[in-house]
Amino acid sequence: MTSAWTLRPREGVERSELKIVFGQSREAVREHLQDAFAPPQSHFEDEDDFAHPDGTLIRVRYDQVGVQDIEVLEGVLMYEGIKLCGAETWPQVMSQLATLGITFRPTQWLGDGTDCLPIAVNIATREQIGGDGDGVEWVILSKRFRD
Repeated sequence: MTSAWTLRPREGVERSELKIVFGQSREAVREHLQDAFAPPQSHFEDEDDFAHPDGTLIRVRYDQVGVQDIEVLEGVLMYEGIKLCGAETWPQVMSQLATLGITFRPTQWLGDGTDCLPIAVNIATREQIGGDGDGVEWVILSKRFRD
């Protein structure tokens, strides 16, 4: 069973004692996750993919200071009891977030997806990135998120 991560808007994500936060150094992230995750895969020099045996896949992108972007690609990410990522469809997620007063707009900082204000994330569906269906493909947090 996949353990849920919790979104901390404009800060990062956490699961129990595991945390990934903006500005955290690459070395600190790798050291912090080394016991829970397989060694990171690096497809680009500025990012690491962390895969967990439970199916969680988190991509972390770094700038010169530390963590810049956190992409939850697989697994469960929760916010205020709402499952943002993990077996939900975008219409379900949008409806639940709207009950909290979250507003939406077409993305203004990425090529695909919907920006969710004020929790400062981008959520894209499989269809929005060229696939099929309205399932959530990713949830991206970024310190570069623009309101």
